Amino acid sequence: MKLSINIIFTILCIILFIALLKKDIFGSTTWRYRIFDLNSKKKITKIANDIWVVDNFYLRPDLIIEFYKNRFYNQRKALYSTKYYNPELIKFKELIEFLESLILKQISYSQWNDHVFTNSNGFFQYILKDNQVSLHTDTATNYGIVVYLDKNPILNKGTSFYKHKKSGDEIRNIKKEYEVWEEGENPQFDKWQKIYSVNNYFNRAVIFNSQRFHCSDGGYGDNKYNSRFFQTYFFNTI
Repeated sequence: MKLSINIIFTILCIILFIALLKKDIFGSTTWRYRIFDLNSKKKITKIANDIWVVDNFYLRPDLIIEFYKNRFYNQRKALYSTKYYNPELIKFKELIEFLESLILKQISYSQWNDHVFTNSNGFFQYILKDNQVSLHTDTATNYGIVVYLDKNPILNKGTSFYKHKKSGDEIRNIKKEYEVWEEGENPQFDKWQKIYSVNNYFNRAVIFNSQRFHCSDGGYGDNKYNSRFFQTYFFNTI
C-alpha cells in the first residue's frame, strides 16, 4: 500500500511539473531552461572553418515540440515570411557556453539578450510549401543557428551555402554588390554556386558564420503540423 501511494505521489508531481512548465510560470529561472537541456551525446561535424553540423542537439526534443508547437504563432516578414513564437530565451547559459567552446570565441551576453527580442534569437518558426526562399546573409550578427525540429522531415529541405560566381566570394564583403534577393523578388540562382548543403534531420543544428551566403532549401506542408518546423538563434561575438 505504501509503495502504491509513493507511485501515485510521484506521478502527480510529474504532472504538476509539466503543467507548470506549460504555463511558463517559472519565468526566466533556470527551471524554465531545463526543457532546452543540450544532449551530452551530441555528434559534431565540421564541414568548413565556420560551419558545424550538430546531431542529437537537444536532450528532450520531443518535449520541446509538445510545449511549443501548439502555441500561437505570429506572422513575420523580414527577408522571407515565417510564422514564429518567441520563448524569450535570455541568458541561455548552457547553450552560450557550448557555443563559445565550439567557435573558440566569447559571446556577448548583452547582445544575446537584445537579439532575443529584436533578431529572432531563439524563435520557433515554420515555413510552408508556398513560401519562397531568399538567398541572403544576416548582417546584424556574426553567427546563426538553425535547429530542425520536424519529426517527419523532408531531408533535402535543409540549408545550403553558396559562392558568388562572379566575385568568388562565399562571405559578404560590405563594399560589394551581390545578386541577393528577398522573398517575392526574382531569384537569381544562376549567379551562384552551391558549395555546401545540410540536410533536414530531426534534432540537427547547423551553426554557421551568418555573413556567409545561405538559403533555406524551401518549405513544405500546408499547416504548422506538417511544415518545415525549426528554431533559430543569432548572436554576436566580442
